[in-house]
Amino acid sequence: MKTTFFIFLISVFGFITHVFAGNPNDTTYVKTEHYEGIIFGKNYPQNHSGIDTNKRWNPTIEDIAIAEEVIRDYFEEVCRKYKNEWVGYNPNFCEHAGDYIRQYIGEKDAEKRTLYILSLWKEYIADYCPEWKVNRFSILGGGTACWYMLIDMDKREVVEFYTERL
Repeated sequence: MKTTFFIFLISVFGFITHVFAGNPNDTTYVKTEHYEGIIFGKNYPQNHSGIDTNKRWNPTIEDIAIAEEVIRDYFEEVCRKYKNEWVGYNPNFCEHAGDYIRQYIGEKDAEKRTLYILSLWKEYIADYCPEWKVNRFSILGGGTACWYMLIDMDKREVVEFYTERL
Protein backbone atom coordinates (compact mmCIF):
# COMPACT_ATOMS: atom_id res chain seq x y z
CA MET A 1 0.00 0.00 0.00
CA LYS A 2 2.81 2.42 0.88
CA THR A 3 4.53 1.67 -2.42
CA THR A 4 1.35 2.35 -4.39
CA PHE A 5 0.75 5.61 -2.55
CA PHE A 6 4.40 6.63 -3.07
CA ILE A 7 4.14 5.92 -6.83
CA PHE A 8 0.87 7.89 -6.90
CA LEU A 9 2.55 10.90 -5.23
CA ILE A 10 5.49 10.80 -7.61
CA SER A 11 3.11 10.61 -10.57
CA VAL A 12 1.07 13.57 -9.32
CA PHE A 13 4.24 15.56 -8.63
CA GLY A 14 5.57 14.75 -12.12
CA PHE A 15 2.28 15.83 -13.72
CA ILE A 16 2.14 19.09 -11.76
CA THR A 17 5.80 19.82 -12.54
CA HIS A 18 5.19 19.20 -16.25
CA VAL A 19 2.06 21.38 -16.35
CA PHE A 20 3.55 24.33 -14.48
CA ALA A 21 7.12 24.12 -15.73
CA GLY A 22 6.19 24.03 -19.39
CA ASN A 23 7.29 21.62 -22.06
CA PRO A 24 10.99 21.81 -22.95
CA ASN A 25 10.21 20.02 -26.22
CA ASP A 26 7.82 22.75 -27.41
CA THR A 27 10.15 24.02 -30.12
CA THR A 28 10.17 24.04 -33.89
CA TYR A 29 13.38 24.25 -35.89
CA VAL A 30 13.17 26.32 -39.09
CA LYS A 31 15.75 26.63 -41.82
CA THR A 32 15.52 28.07 -45.30
CA GLU A 33 18.02 29.38 -47.77
CA HIS A 34 17.76 32.81 -46.10
CA TYR A 35 17.35 32.18 -42.37
CA GLU A 36 17.69 29.60 -39.62
CA GLY A 37 16.26 29.53 -36.14
CA ILE A 38 14.19 27.92 -33.44
CA ILE A 39 10.63 28.78 -32.43
CA PHE A 40 10.06 28.56 -28.69
CA GLY A 41 6.41 27.55 -28.41
CA LYS A 42 3.87 28.84 -25.93
CA ASN A 43 4.54 26.00 -23.50
CA TYR A 44 8.31 26.24 -23.55
CA PRO A 45 9.54 26.87 -19.99
CA GLN A 46 9.38 30.51 -18.96
CA ASN A 47 12.89 30.59 -17.55
CA HIS A 48 14.27 29.81 -20.99
CA SER A 49 12.32 32.37 -22.99
CA GLY A 50 12.05 35.19 -20.46
CA ILE A 51 8.36 35.77 -21.25
CA ASP A 52 5.58 34.55 -18.98
CA THR A 53 3.88 31.50 -20.54
CA ASN A 54 0.47 33.11 -19.95
CA LYS A 55 1.45 35.91 -22.31
CA ARG A 56 2.73 33.75 -25.15
CA TRP A 57 1.34 32.33 -28.39
CA ASN A 58 2.61 29.68 -30.80
CA PRO A 59 4.19 31.21 -33.89
CA THR A 60 3.93 28.97 -36.95
CA ILE A 61 6.44 28.48 -39.72
CA GLU A 62 4.18 30.70 -41.84
CA ASP A 63 4.35 33.44 -39.16
CA ILE A 64 8.14 33.20 -39.27
CA ALA A 65 8.14 33.57 -43.06
CA ILE A 66 6.04 36.74 -42.72
CA ALA A 67 8.31 38.05 -39.96
CA GLU A 68 11.39 37.38 -42.08
CA GLU A 69 9.88 39.45 -44.90
CA VAL A 70 9.35 42.28 -42.41
CA ILE A 71 12.95 41.88 -41.21
CA ARG A 72 14.28 41.96 -44.78
CA ASP A 73 12.31 45.11 -45.62
CA TYR A 74 13.32 46.78 -42.37
CA PHE A 75 17.00 46.00 -42.86
CA GLU A 76 16.91 47.33 -46.42
CA GLU A 77 15.57 50.64 -45.09
CA VAL A 78 17.85 50.83 -42.05
CA CYS A 79 20.93 49.78 -43.98
CA ARG A 80 20.41 52.49 -46.58
CA LYS A 81 20.14 55.02 -43.78
CA TYR A 82 23.16 53.91 -41.71
CA LYS A 83 25.36 52.17 -44.27
CA ASN A 84 28.42 54.39 -43.83
CA GLU A 85 28.27 54.31 -40.03
CA TRP A 86 29.06 50.59 -39.85
CA VAL A 87 32.34 50.59 -41.72
CA GLY A 88 34.77 48.37 -39.85
CA TYR A 89 32.20 46.71 -37.60
CA ASN A 90 32.07 42.98 -37.85
CA PRO A 91 29.67 41.63 -38.81
CA ASN A 92 27.68 44.22 -40.71
CA PHE A 93 24.19 42.74 -40.53
CA CYS A 94 23.25 44.60 -43.69
CA GLU A 95 25.57 42.33 -45.61
CA HIS A 96 25.12 39.24 -43.45
CA ALA A 97 21.42 39.07 -42.50
CA GLY A 98 21.30 35.37 -43.36
CA ASP A 99 24.36 34.66 -41.23
CA TYR A 100 22.47 35.09 -37.96
CA ILE A 101 20.75 32.34 -36.02
CA ARG A 102 17.34 33.44 -34.75
CA GLN A 103 15.20 32.56 -31.76
CA TYR A 104 11.50 33.37 -32.08
CA ILE A 105 9.15 33.83 -29.13
CA GLY A 106 5.51 34.84 -29.50
CA GLU A 107 4.16 37.34 -26.97
CA LYS A 108 0.55 38.50 -26.83
CA ASP A 109 -1.68 40.88 -24.97
CA ALA A 110 -5.30 41.91 -25.45
CA GLU A 111 -4.38 44.18 -28.35
CA LYS A 112 -1.73 42.44 -30.43
CA ARG A 113 0.50 39.48 -31.18
CA THR A 114 4.17 40.36 -31.06
CA LEU A 115 7.04 38.22 -32.25
CA TYR A 116 10.21 38.64 -30.19
CA ILE A 117 13.31 37.76 -32.22
CA LEU A 118 16.76 37.28 -30.73
CA SER A 119 19.56 36.93 -33.22
CA LEU A 120 23.23 35.96 -32.95
CA TRP A 121 25.88 35.80 -35.66
CA LYS A 122 26.52 32.16 -36.64
CA GLU A 123 30.26 32.41 -36.07
CA TYR A 124 29.63 33.20 -32.39
CA ILE A 125 27.24 30.32 -31.72
CA ALA A 126 29.88 27.70 -30.86
CA ASP A 127 31.63 29.98 -28.35
CA TYR A 128 28.74 31.88 -26.79
CA CYS A 129 25.60 29.81 -27.13
CA PRO A 130 26.21 26.23 -28.32
CA GLU A 131 22.86 25.15 -26.87
CA TRP A 132 20.91 27.79 -28.82
CA LYS A 133 18.11 25.35 -29.62
CA VAL A 134 17.24 25.00 -25.93
CA ASN A 135 18.60 28.13 -24.21
CA ARG A 136 17.70 31.71 -24.98
CA PHE A 137 20.54 33.94 -26.14
CA SER A 138 21.75 36.21 -23.39
CA ILE A 139 24.67 38.28 -24.60
CA LEU A 140 25.73 41.75 -23.57
CA GLY A 141 28.34 43.78 -25.38
CA GLY A 142 28.07 41.85 -28.63
CA GLY A 143 27.94 44.86 -30.93
CA THR A 144 26.38 44.01 -34.28
CA ALA A 145 27.05 40.30 -33.68
CA CYS A 146 23.69 40.22 -31.95
CA TRP A 147 20.42 42.08 -32.28
CA TYR A 148 16.83 41.77 -31.21
CA MET A 149 13.59 42.88 -32.74
CA LEU A 150 9.91 43.03 -31.84
CA ILE A 151 7.43 42.70 -34.70
CA ASP A 152 3.72 43.47 -34.42
CA MET A 153 2.44 40.49 -36.39
CA ASP A 154 -1.03 41.93 -36.93
CA LYS A 155 0.32 45.15 -38.46
CA ARG A 156 3.38 43.44 -39.93
CA GLU A 157 5.71 46.14 -38.72
CA VAL A 158 8.77 46.48 -36.54
CA VAL A 159 7.92 47.85 -33.10
CA GLU A 160 11.44 47.83 -31.70
CA PHE A 161 14.93 47.03 -32.94
CA TYR A 162 18.18 47.06 -31.02
CA THR A 163 21.83 46.40 -31.70
CA GLU A 164 24.67 48.01 -29.80
CA ARG A 165 26.27 49.65 -32.82
CA LEU A 166 23.34 51.64 -34.15
